[in-house]
Amino acid sequence: MKKFIVAGTQRSGTTLVTTSLDSHPSIHCAGELFKMRRPRGEVNVMDSGYLSYLDSAMRARLTHRLSKRFSVRAFLDEFFDRPGFEAIGFKLMINQTNPGRFPMVIDYLIERQISVIHVFRENVVKVYLSRLVARHTSVFHIIAEPQKLSRLRIETGDLVSQLSKIETQFRQINETFQDKVPYLEVTYEEHVANPEKQAQRLLSFLELPSVPLSSPLVKIAPDDLSLTINNMAEVEQCLHGTRYLKWLA
Repeated sequence: MKKFIVAGTQRSGTTLVTTSLDSHPSIHCAGELFKMRRPRGEVNVMDSGYLSYLDSAMRARLTHRLSKRFSVRAFLDEFFDRPGFEAIGFKLMINQTNPGRFPMVIDYLIERQISVIHVFRENVVKVYLSRLVARHTSVFHIIAEPQKLSRLRIETGDLVSQLSKIETQFRQINETFQDKVPYLEVTYEEHVANPEKQAQRLLSFLELPSVPLSSPLVKIAPDDLSLTINNMAEVEQCLHGTRYLKWLA
C-alpha cells in the first residue's frame, strides 16, 4: 500500500487536491490530522485528527503525556494501517510541524519514506487574498454556488513582506522533503487548467491506474482581482517594480 501526504500552506490548493484524490475508489485521503482544534459532532476518530485520537482513550492521553513523540508515531502507524485501500494519506500544513506543535511528524515521514505531494499556488497574491477572504467571511471551502463577495481593502504597508513570507513557506516544504522522500510538486494553477493531466501525474506517482478524479469544491473568489480588491490602484503602486506585480494581471 502506498502511503502519502499532501503538504502545503493554507489557501494554496491542498484541499482541492485532497478531495480529488479521495474521489478515487482505491484511495483514502483524509484532511488535516494535526489541527489544533477539535471537530464538532460525531467523528471518525482516526480521520478527525490527533486531538480526537487523544480524546478517544485514556491510554492514548497517558502515552501523550509520557512521550508526545511516541504517541504521534503510534497514531500515524494506526492511521496508515487500515485495509481496503491501495493508497492512504492525509493533508499536512507545514506550520503544523513548527516547534511546539508536531515537528516529530517530519522525522516520521522521512524515516518511513512516506511519499509527499507538495501543492502550492504560484500566484502568491491570490494566496494572500484568499486568506483575507476566508478570515473576512469565515468561509474556507464551499461545495455550492458562492455568494457575491464584498470587495476588501488590502493594507499595503507590509504587503510585500507578507508575499515574501508565503514564498518562504513554499521553499520550506521543498527543502524539508525534496531528495529525502518520494516527492512530487503540483501547482494549483496546473491542476485547475488541466485536471485530467494532473490526475494522471498524481496517480502515476502513487502507482495507481489512471481514472478520472473530481472534487466537490467551487471557487470562492473570482479570477479578476479587481472584483475582490477595493484599492486596486494602491496595491498596483505598492507592487510596482517587484516580482509580484505580474500576479495582479
